[in-house]
Amino acid sequence: VYTFPEHRGHHYAGLLMNEALKLAKADGMSEIYISTNHVGLYEKYGCEFKTEMTDMNGEPSRVYVKHIKELPETERLILRPWRESDAEVICGWIRNEEELYKWSADRFNKYPLTAEDIEANYAPQLVAGRFYPMTAVDNDDNIIGHFIIRYPKPEDLTSVRFGFVIVNPEIRGKGYGKEMLILGLQYAKDELKAKRVDLGVFDNNDSARRCYEAVGFRKYNDRECEMPIGIWKCIDMEILLASDITYKRLSEKELDTFIQMRIRQLREEGAKEDIDLVPALQDYYTRHMADGTFVSWIAMDGDKIIGTSGMSFVEKPPYFGCPSGKMGLLSSMFTNPDYRRM
Repeated sequence: VYTFPEHRGHHYAGLLMNEALKLAKADGMSEIYISTNHVGLYEKYGCEFKTEMTDMNGEPSRVYVKHIKELPETERLILRPWRESDAEVICGWIRNEEELYKWSADRFNKYPLTAEDIEANYAPQLVAGRFYPMTAVDNDDNIIGHFIIRYPKPEDLTSVRFGFVIVNPEIRGKGYGKEMLILGLQYAKDELKAKRVDLGVFDNNDSARRCYEAVGFRKYNDRECEMPIGIWKCIDMEILLASDITYKRLSEKELDTFIQMRIRQLREEGAKEDIDLVPALQDYYTRHMADGTFVSWIAMDGDKIIGTSGMSFVEKPPYFGCPSGKMGLLSSMFTNPDYRRM
C-alpha cells in the first residue's frame, strides 16, 4: 500500500484497503494478513498486530490481521475521492433552478451550473484541507452519487458535516442514496475518527429527508434560509457514530467513577442535593457487591466509563406472583450525554 507524497493526508490508503478487503471477501476469505515495517499506520484502519517474523527477503517484519467480517454490507457501491471529471456528470443531474437550491442552498446562486463552477468552489477548499469531496460508483465505475465532507468548526475534530448530497435521478428510489451515506458514515468514523455527523435538508425535499432518517439521522434544529427564490425552512439533522464500546462487570477499581455518575444521574433527575451522598453510596456498593446482592455492568469506550446499570437483589415474603419472594430492582441506568442516541 503506497500513496505518492503529494497526495498524502487524504486517507487514500484506507480507501485502497477497503477495496482490497471487498475483493478478498468476494473470494470467501474471512481475514487478510499484512506484512510491513510501518508502526501506527495499519492500526488506524482497524488492523490488529499479531507477531513479528522474517519476510521473504530475510528482513524483520510486523504482521497484522484485518477481519473482513467487520466490513459494512454495501455491496453495490464503492466510495472514492471526487475527480474533476465527475463535475460534468453531477451538473447533468441538476435539471432546474429549484433542484440547484435544494442541492447546494445558496453556495452557487447560478443556473445552469457548470463543471467549472463546481471546480472553482472545491479547489480552494481542497488546498486548505479538511475538505473531502466523495463520489460513489458502481462496480463498472459508473458514477452513482456524490457528497462532500467538511469540518464545520476548525477547533472540533470530532464532528463533520455532509453536504451537496446527490444521486443520479434516473436510479433514485432504489436505495443507492442510503448505501452511499452508510459508506460515508463508515469513512467518517474509520478514516476521520469522527464521533458525530450532521447535515441540513430543506423541508420541501421530503425524499432526501426520508433517506437521511432511514440511515439514522435525527432532527436537532430548524432555521429559516433566505434563498434567491424565497424563504425556505432548513432542518438540521445529526447522527452520533458508535465507538468500539465494550462491556464489563463493575469492580472496585471503577467504583469511584460509578458513584460520580450515579450522583450526576440524580442531579439530572432533579434531586435536591442537600447532603454529601458519596460516603453512603460507597458503603452501600462496597457491602452489597461483596455479598452479591448488587451487580452492575458498565459500558466502556477504551478506559472511559460511558454507561452504567445496576441490579439489587432483595427477598420479600413469597406471594402468588413470586413464590420465591426474590426480586431484582433495576437502578443506575445512565449514559454519558455525549454518547446518547447512538
